[in-house]
Amino acid sequence: MQSYKILSGNLAGVDEISGYMLLKLNINQVQLMSKFGLSIEDANYIPMYEEYLSLRHNGVPKERIYQHFRNEYHVSESTTKRVIKRLSRQVKP
Repeated sequence: MQSYKILSGNLAGVDEISGYMLLKLNINQVQLMSKFGLSIEDANYIPMYEEYLSLRHNGVPKERIYQHFRNEYHVSESTTKRVIKRLSRQVKP
């Protein structure tokens, strides 16, 4: 495996990397995310959040959006609200 110094500059061409090394490379971002209540799993909701922003911009009522997400993404209204709140919150590093 390539050295940490090489990895930190560019991951292209690396066939495998340990979880430890991946976290080590991204420790500052992970710690910042944690500080502001975000988790790595929130990345799974990015497409849903982007769709939410687009629908709201087009004037679709929130209740219709929640119903759509229940069918499309199989998430409850409460989960949708929590995700939107977390991803909408402004962070100040």
